[in-house]
Amino acid sequence: MPRLIAPLCLLFIAWTATANALTLTDEERQWLDNHPELRLGIDATWPPFEFRDEKGLYTGLAADYVQLIKDRLGVTIKPVEPYSWSNVLTLAKEGNLDWLPGIMSTPERQKSLAFTRPYLDFPIVILAHKGGASPKTIKDLYGLKVAVVENYAPHELLQAQHPDLNLVALPNVSSALQALATDQVDAMVGDLASSVWSLRQLKLDGLYVSGETPYRYQLAMAVPKDQAVLLRLLDKVMADISPRELQAIQERWIGNTNDYGPLWRGVLLYVLPGILLLVSVLVVVIRINRRLSSEISRRIALEQELRSSEYRYRGLVESLSAIAWEAHLDDYTYTYVSPQAEALIGYPLADWLVPGFWAKIVHPDDLDRTQTFCNQEISAGRDHSIDYRVLTADGRTLWLRDIISLTHHNEKPVLRGLMINISEAKHTEEALRLSEEKFAKAFHASPDGLLLSRQSDGLLIEINEGFSRLSGYDTASALNRSSLDLKIWADLHQRNELLALLKQHGFVRDFRCNLRHKSGRIRLCEVSSRPLMIGGEACMLTIARDITERQHMQEKLQQTATVFESTAEGILFTNPQQKITAVNRAFSEITGYSEREALGHTPRILASGQHDSAFYAAMWHQLTSEGHWQGEICNKRKNGEFYPSWMTISAVRNTENIVTHFVAVFADISSLKHAQARLDYQAHHDPLTSLPNRLLFENRLQHALNEHSTQGKCGAVLFLDLDRFKNINDSLGHPVGDLLLKGIATRLKEQLRDIDTVARLGGDEFIILLPGLHQPHDAELIADKLLTCFNAPFPAGEHELFISASIGTSVYPDDGSDVATLVKNADAAMYRSKLKGRNRVERYTHDLTSQARERVVLEQELRRALERNELSLFYQPKISLLDFTLVGAEALIRWTHPTLGVIPPERFIHLAEENGMIIQVGDWVLEHACAQLNIWDQGYEPFGPVSVNLAGAQLPQPRLVGRIRQLLNSHGLKPDCLQLEITENFIMSQTEEALKVLHQLKRLGVQLAIDDFGTGYSSLSYLKRLPLDTLKIDQSFIRGLPDDPHDAAIVRAIIALGRSMQFTVIAEGVENLAQQDFLAQAGCEQIQGYIVSVPLSAEEFAATFLRISISDFSDSTVEKPSL
Repeated sequence: MPRLIAPLCLLFIAWTATANALTLTDEERQWLDNHPELRLGIDATWPPFEFRDEKGLYTGLAADYVQLIKDRLGVTIKPVEPYSWSNVLTLAKEGNLDWLPGIMSTPERQKSLAFTRPYLDFPIVILAHKGGASPKTIKDLYGLKVAVVENYAPHELLQAQHPDLNLVALPNVSSALQALATDQVDAMVGDLASSVWSLRQLKLDGLYVSGETPYRYQLAMAVPKDQAVLLRLLDKVMADISPRELQAIQERWIGNTNDYGPLWRGVLLYVLPGILLLVSVLVVVIRINRRLSSEISRRIALEQELRSSEYRYRGLVESLSAIAWEAHLDDYTYTYVSPQAEALIGYPLADWLVPGFWAKIVHPDDLDRTQTFCNQEISAGRDHSIDYRVLTADGRTLWLRDIISLTHHNEKPVLRGLMINISEAKHTEEALRLSEEKFAKAFHASPDGLLLSRQSDGLLIEINEGFSRLSGYDTASALNRSSLDLKIWADLHQRNELLALLKQHGFVRDFRCNLRHKSGRIRLCEVSSRPLMIGGEACMLTIARDITERQHMQEKLQQTATVFESTAEGILFTNPQQKITAVNRAFSEITGYSEREALGHTPRILASGQHDSAFYAAMWHQLTSEGHWQGEICNKRKNGEFYPSWMTISAVRNTENIVTHFVAVFADISSLKHAQARLDYQAHHDPLTSLPNRLLFENRLQHALNEHSTQGKCGAVLFLDLDRFKNINDSLGHPVGDLLLKGIATRLKEQLRDIDTVARLGGDEFIILLPGLHQPHDAELIADKLLTCFNAPFPAGEHELFISASIGTSVYPDDGSDVATLVKNADAAMYRSKLKGRNRVERYTHDLTSQARERVVLEQELRRALERNELSLFYQPKISLLDFTLVGAEALIRWTHPTLGVIPPERFIHLAEENGMIIQVGDWVLEHACAQLNIWDQGYEPFGPVSVNLAGAQLPQPRLVGRIRQLLNSHGLKPDCLQLEITENFIMSQTEEALKVLHQLKRLGVQLAIDDFGTGYSSLSYLKRLPLDTLKIDQSFIRGLPDDPHDAAIVRAIIALGRSMQFTVIAEGVENLAQQDFLAQAGCEQIQGYIVSVPLSAEEFAATFLRISISDFSDSTVEKPSL
């Protein structure tokens, strides 16, 4: 017998032991490893669920569950016990608690907490005081003062559902019962268990349960809403607790769920009538009681097993990633949804149970289709599934597949289903559909070369445009031909290698080879191939990309990357206490501190002392608030040298948002600072002369004007322009011109004070600021001094050059009080200096403003004159002194403005030369002169060439000869009927290139004349090289004839020179018979001037001087005009 005791005990222990081994996922185990201690929120004023016993130990029904869960999960518990339940809820909502062991789920709490399945369910009752009101339902509470425990579930439910009740919130159950016992309130609403427990403990007489509310107190556990893993763990442990353990906990604190008092009272009531029947009745009652107890115990066990099974299956359903649901058949109102609904769609579970919720979340575009389909399937009694879109709480759109089945619950038809998120699958389907649509276009639209070819002989089956560009063969010339025949492969060994790789690996990717273009050029390509079977033949799809340029670029990038890596930035790490924990090589190179010297120190070893405390306070404020700081800072190297650096500091935080370390990345920007200084210098100085440029000059002038407004000192602006500087550039070259400009800049600075500024505006223009003058007249004295300094030659390499300047002055405040006005007025004065003969100083006067304005207006109108057809040509005849016959004419331009009237050429030709419009005007003259010659050729006898003045700017034009040839051909003219006149000064200043153009014009057959001869600086050696036909004596020598002996001598010399060089000599500006006779006696051949005729329009010229061609008359009897 003793031997049987031990095995029986072991069997009993094994049978009664709980299953401690939970099945946990890897994520859950990882979570437990990361959270070995859980913060438990305690309300120790709520017996029998949570309270402190006489020894101060945390105990109660919830405490027993906590102990079981603690043992199952292997964690430690850190109790957090604030002053009241309201404080517990506040800490939980703020995320300062991990777990609440006993709490009821309400809509308000669901906003911040997540709840397990309820583990205890009992009614919420009404308590009253004998002799007072006796409310049975909630309706009876209206008009009474009702005590509730503050922020307990009954308080929140009554506040939300019955806001008109007169509720008195008290801190705990004991104080609420005492207020009822002392008639401070008329009734109390609370849970049955804690109310009865507190009544027994406080021994308050006269209090009783008078009624019951429609609400149930479903006790559950809660965690913060973001702790989904902990919530799953609690549900698993609750489901794992055995029915025996659950029964033991509940019987310990709230007793057996059955009350045998009424039974015993009944028995005693029926025993009283007969003492004799007591024994027999007792026997019967005992037997019945035993059977009843056995049946009750069996039902309790079954109920506990059923609840455990419910927990397991509900846990299984709720752990699915899909949404399980149940709904009414008639209106689709949900009666149950799994918790995954809130995680997936975003709406609280309470919203799902509202009628019409399903129609609210279905996408409007899918609602009619989905409802119609579901109604048809339900009417047919079929299970079905449908895909549709829903709108989440945060506005996203999800695709769901709803699998719906028709079933019965409590003999009523209901709908049950499973919603599965198929958004990714839908996106994949859409992507595949788009891919299929685009694939047909992709082959031909791809910028890379794509081709289908036969492996055996390289026969091309299909190619795209990209391959045509790569190879040079279009589709017509390449298809059904072999790549071997087309010699596309520069190296056939590479094709064989490609086929071998294709056979070995089943594909080839990024194979580099050389392909030959149709033109013979070799291109480096990157080829990828895959085998294909087409019509039973082994083929392959090949993608060829021309990487020739990319290869060159990669080589350059590699070189650039090597240079870049050699200028790496310094990096240092510090802990939260600012101790340096790591540095890189560049840190040591920049700062001079080795890694060993830096570790353990703070970054203060780099402090230069150049920044105040406010700088560092602002830095740390930004680091604290934003987590990073970036800016320029001055640091100090180990050797004491200061250097600027650009630094970025970032705070690195862990998952709990705690700073674990700081990272600083910095670069020495000393060279950048030097470069910035150089750029600033270059931005404000002329690169050739190192003088200030316009920007710096205007800044200094503005500063001087500001000083004038405060101190009253006057000053001046001098605008200096070199005279005929272009001739030096064109004849000696720009390098010599640059040396001259440098010499002029140096000499100008030597003549000025330290406070003066001389700046170069560009080209041959200088501008000078003279601040702090005693009187305005001082400006002209300084300007004269500057002109004098130009008297001495300027060395320019191997040359010594003489040059003059024209200067205009404006004085402030007399001539302007702002920068733009002073500069403009000085420029206007300088322009007048040019007009008066150069090499002089002119002071600004107010009439210059009107002249400048008139000049601007004239320039604008000249640009429109060509469009408005305001220009015209007049013709002045040329007469032979031998026989007084017409030998030619000169075309002279005239401008007739609709409002300004006739504008003489001397007013607008010079303007056109300055703004560049002389090219267009000159071309217009050539074209219209040729057109008029064509008209005269058709109706009149030839009379000699028409001369056209060729502007200096036209001769260097590269298309001049071609343009003249085109005009002659288009108008059917002989080249010798056109004569081009070029001024002596311009011809003498031109280079060999201009001489070459003159010879080309001569070879074309056009006549060439030199105009204004005698006014320039002709070189006879240069003159004899010119292919000239005519030499025209300037009218300035003709005016003094025959009385002026000097003019007479000059004219005789020019005529003798021209005749000796076999030039035709013509004199212009002949106005009287004495001048004509003198020229005839001196041997001049032709004359032109008012003595013959003023310039005439084409019609007047023809009517006066031209003879009608005989061939133009018919043989009819019509009267012929006189010849």
